[in-house]
Amino acid sequence: MQPAYFYYRIITDVCHDLRCEAIPVHACWNAQIMEKGMQYSELVQDNVLYPSERGHTLFAEAIIRRLESMRRE
Repeated sequence: MQPAYFYYRIITDVCHDLRCEAIPVHACWNAQIMEKGMQYSELVQDNVLYPSERGHTLFAEAIIRRLESMRRE
């Protein structure tokens, strides 16, 4: 988990430097896996490098939620 944390920290830092939004979709994936008892393999294609249709849906839902919250701010 340490390499993943380091990777996400770099992304967050870069977004901060560029003054852009970082949406933590990895947290949404983790929540789905923990809360709904899903398997990581359900969210990625067979090669495990790319999201499956369900994985892409989670990405989209995270982005939509963030955009909606920005609209309310």
